[in-house]
Order: sequence, then C-alpha cells, then structure tokens
Amino acid sequence: MLLRTLEMQGFKSFPDKTELNFGKGITAVVGPNGSGKSNISDAVRWVLGETSTKSLRGSKMEDVIFGGTSTRKALGFAQVVLTLDNTDGSLDGHGDIVTVSRRYYRSGESEYKIDGENVRRKDIHELFMDTGLGADGYSMVGQGKIDSIISAKNEDRRELFEEAAGISRFRHKRRDAERRLEQAQENLVRLLDILAELEGRVGPLKKQSEKAQKFLVLSDEKKTLEIGVWLNKINKFTVDLREQEHKIDAANASYEVCEKDLLDLESRLESIANEIAGINLAIEQSRLGASGFEEEALRKDGEASVLNATVEHNNETVARLTADINDADDSGKSIDEQIKQKQAIIDENEQKSAEKKAMLEAVAGELSKVQDENLEISDKTLELNKKLTSLTLQLSDAKVKASQASSSIEEINSRKDTLSAQIDSVEKDIEYTKSQKDESEKNLEFIRERISEYENSLGGYRIKLQGKTEAAEKIRDKVNSLSRKYGEKTDRANVLLDLEKNMEGFSGAVKAVLKQSQNKALSGIHGTLSQL
Repeated sequence: MLLRTLEMQGFKSFPDKTELNFGKGITAVVGPNGSGKSNISDAVRWVLGETSTKSLRGSKMEDVIFGGTSTRKALGFAQVVLTLDNTDGSLDGHGDIVTVSRRYYRSGESEYKIDGENVRRKDIHELFMDTGLGADGYSMVGQGKIDSIISAKNEDRRELFEEAAGISRFRHKRRDAERRLEQAQENLVRLLDILAELEGRVGPLKKQSEKAQKFLVLSDEKKTLEIGVWLNKINKFTVDLREQEHKIDAANASYEVCEKDLLDLESRLESIANEIAGINLAIEQSRLGASGFEEEALRKDGEASVLNATVEHNNETVARLTADINDADDSGKSIDEQIKQKQAIIDENEQKSAEKKAMLEAVAGELSKVQDENLEISDKTLELNKKLTSLTLQLSDAKVKASQASSSIEEINSRKDTLSAQIDSVEKDIEYTKSQKDESEKNLEFIRERISEYENSLGGYRIKLQGKTEAAEKIRDKVNSLSRKYGEKTDRANVLLDLEKNMEGFSGAVKAVLKQSQNKALSGIHGTLSQL
C-alpha cells in the first residue's frame, strides 16, 4: 500500500486547492520554520480521523479551517482527500485505488467518505487498523514521537507493538465485543425489568380487555335494544300521526261539507227571506186592498140601505099614490102623467137598486175571495214560518257541527303540535344517543388502539427479547469460545513461559552459566541474546 496523492483545500495554511503527488521512493518537503510543513502531516492525520485538537496543534476543531489574512477572507470549510495505491490488497474489499476524504464546516458538521460514499469515522478507523496508517499508527512519526515512545509506559508501547504485530484489530474487536456484550447485558436487564413490569400489566390489561369485550357485547345489545325501542316509538308516533292526519283530513272534509251545507242553507234562507218579504208585501197589499174593499162594501151597504130606504119610501109613496089614485078615481091627465113619471122614477130606482145589489153582491164576492186569499196567505205564511224555523234549526245544528269541527280541528292541531314536540324530543334523544354511541365507539376504538398498541409493544418486546436472548446466547457462545481460546492461549503462554524459564532449547553449558549468573556467582553476564 503506497501513498499516491494528498489534496488539501481550506485546511490551515492551504486556502486554495493544493494537490501533492507522491511517487516511488522518498519524497521530502523542505522549508523554513513556520512555512507549514507540519500542516501536511496534520492533514494526513486529520483525514484519517484524528479528533484531538492538541495533536493537530490547535485549541478547537474550527482552527483547521483557513482563518483568513489581511488580503483574503476566511473560508467556510476545510477538506482533505487522501489517495492510496492498494494494488497489493492491503485493504481487503477495496479496489486498486482507495480514496479517503474528510470535510469540516464552521457550523460543526463533519463528513467522512471512502471512495465517494459517506461513511462513519469508525469505518475509516477500522479500514486502516493493523496497517500502521491510522491516526495513532506508527507510520507517521512526528517531532518527539521517538522520545514519547521510549519514555511511554509499557502499556502504551504494547499498543504500538500490537499494532506492528497486526493483532490490534482482534484486540479492538474483542473490546468492541465486550462492550456490546455489556450493552446487551444491560439491555437484557432492562428488557427483563420492562418484561416484569409488562407482565404485571398483563393481568389488569387482560381484565380490561375482557371488560372491553363484554362492554362491546353489551354496547351492541344496548344499541340494538335502543334502536328497536326508538324504532317502535317512531313507528307508534308515525301511526298516531297518520291517524291524527286522517282525522284532520276527515274533519276538514266534514268541515267543508258543513260549510257547504251552511252556505246552501244561508242561500236558501236568503231566498226564503226574500220570498217571505214578497209574501208579506203581498199580504200587506192584500190587507190594504181588503180594507178598501171593506170600506167600499160598507159604503155600498150604506148606499144599499139608502136605496132600500128610498125603495121603501118609494113603495110607501106608490102605495100612498095608489091609495090616492084609488081614492081619486077621476084623476086627470096630470095625475096619469105624474103616475107615469113616478112609475118611471120607481123603475129607475128599482134598476139602480138592482145594480147596487149586483155591485154589493160583486163586492161581497170579492170580499169573500180576498178573505179566502188572506186565509191561503196565512196558511202559506205559517208553512213558510215553519220551514224558516226548521231551516233556522238546521242552521243552528250546522253551526254547532261547524263549531265542533273547528274545536276538533283545534284539538287535533294541538295534538299534532304535541306529537311534533314529542317527535322533536325523540329525535333529540336519538341524536343524543347517537352522540353517546359515537363517543362510546371512539372510546372503544381508543381502548382497542391502546390494547393493540400494548399487544404490539408486548409482541415487539418479546421479539426484541427473543432477538436479544438469541444474540446473548450467540455472544455467550462466542465468549465461551473466546474464553476457551483465551485459556488455550494462556496455557500455551504459560507453557512457553515455563519453557523460557526452564531455558528449554539451550545447551547444558548455557543453562549452567545462566544459573550461576542468577545466583550471582558469575558477574558481567546479562542474559542470552534472544532475551536481550
């Protein structure tokens, strides 16, 4: 694995895009102090995942971004791209050319990429593990690095030697496995606690579920019964309303008939009243005519009495004259003429008397006729009065029936209003019941959702617990396998230590010299070359 190019932009003293190409052999960067030579190694260390600002010779991570000068303004980000030649296959799973880049913004956001794909810092760290090229690798030796390695503790030097020996990856994996095992153990304990808590809730939830199911059954039954009751009430109210409407229609029809009969009776009464008025007028005229006839009859009676008296007087005169004639037998022509004149007067008077009698008889006939007409008119008047009385009674009955029909209509209307109010009340009760039903359904749906959530959560926890249990079993098996391997390695190490302690493989003379040196019988001997 060889370094090919290093591209820097906005990193420390490199504001412009700068690319360094590294060929085969040694590449040296020469320059005075403060020219930025160390910034190149800092860029390599930074792109490989260095997060210590002290190692990058800064106080904060923002210091790696070009801060600007008097002639140039500061940049908003820093980017370093490292290209490696992987033709030898040192980096497994990658091509011949491997590109690693890192970009940091002033807002604090950071991006890592391998071959143009976004990755984590951990992925870069694992990529260069056991290659000596990591941020803490031994491939980059800076100022004072040798002194720090020599003066470091055994544990720090051990990490360097393990990195060089290529076992740091396994140590890292072991540490990561132990960490994940501890996390799994903590998660397992947490899951056991959650499971215990959920198991404590299972009983009440089961009871609540049973109550909810019972509530559903009873709610459905209640809803069915309430709907049946309201439907029965509505049907009953509908039947009553129809009956009342039929009664109203019948009463309206009866009222119309009565009103029609009343109008007919009123028109008949009006015509009868007109006839009665005409008859009364005729009666009055007849009475006036009868009075005139009576006066005329009285006058004619008077005249007849006068004529009778005159006739009697004339008869007496005739008798007296006849007597005078008889007494005077020898009357002359004058007496004969007087007798003739008197006889003519008598004849004339008799004729007038006959005429007066005929007139009297005619007046009497007319009076009798008028009296007969008066009787007929009186009878007709009585009949009309009876008919008027009957019609008046019928009119009164019709008015009574009309009043009864009006009162019935008013009563039916009041009952209709009452039924309408009852129907409105029933509809309000139905709406209230529907709202309660909707609210109950919402509560039931909420309870179902909560039960489903709890069941899903419980199922999820069970699945997680099962997965964690399986993972824990695998980890336990792996730990047991690693423990066995560790025991085997420890036994082998102990065997090797025993062999080393017993100086197996050395000749007897070497063993004797070393034993004498350990017993301080010989001086100047520090040990074998392999031990030193």
